[in-house]
Amino acid sequence: MSTSRFMTGPFMTGLRVTLRTMPEFGSPAAVAVQTLAAPAFTALFYLLLSRSGQGQSEAGGAGATLAALVGSCAVQTVTLVASTLSEDRYEGTLPHELVAAGTGVRSWAGRFAAMLLVALLGGLASLAATFAATPADAWPGGTPLALLPAALALTAVSCLASLGMGLCIAALSLACTDALFPANLAGYLLPIGCGLVAPAGALPQPWRALAYMTPIAWTTDAARAAAAHTTRALACAGVGIAVGAAWGLAAVATLRLCRAVSRRHDTIAGIGL
Repeated sequence: MSTSRFMTGPFMTGLRVTLRTMPEFGSPAAVAVQTLAAPAFTALFYLLLSRSGQGQSEAGGAGATLAALVGSCAVQTVTLVASTLSEDRYEGTLPHELVAAGTGVRSWAGRFAAMLLVALLGGLASLAATFAATPADAWPGGTPLALLPAALALTAVSCLASLGMGLCIAALSLACTDALFPANLAGYLLPIGCGLVAPAGALPQPWRALAYMTPIAWTTDAARAAAAHTTRALACAGVGIAVGAAWGLAAVATLRLCRAVSRRHDTIAGIGL
């Protein structure tokens, strides 16, 4: 199959339909508020919390900025994917998407590309807000330009690595009466326990081990390492992507289980465990 056919067929259909049905793209005002302003202010909130514990030095200030940026992008990607697929369940379209054959894979790829695009737009807004709110003396050399490439790369990595976790939470929500409960719970717990406010390595056991089972802990560690100009940033980012892929595989297995159980019991219209 050629790349052009992939991009103009079900992939693009899935991308366009997802963008048109997402509340974040419902109107220009929704784009400005939900896609750009809300992620930016959320990142600023976590930046304030993080800086209060790390101080205003170059290492603390720059590390806090990158960690708040990367972590907030990751958390918002998780909740974005989970809430978007929960709305499919409310609208009654999720069962049809899960049982689709052939073009279903390409359509789902388009859907995730749309969600990744929205997450990246929010990430860019968060980057602008957090960089503007960080004083010049907090940056190495007094300027953020040296860390801008790392910030852009880690923003993209954090959004990409968190897609699988968002899908897994959405899949788990199929077993819940309230489909938004897992997404809301994740939105509260992940920022506190996965490295946004303080490094995940500072948590006591067993919370530390649980934190490092998420890609967010690894990407926030990568952000702090990038601010300190250590090569550990690359290793942490790579592990974060691998952990995110593992969450994605778990999500696919859960979705397959839900589909099999629903078919067996003839409850595909109300798909769930």
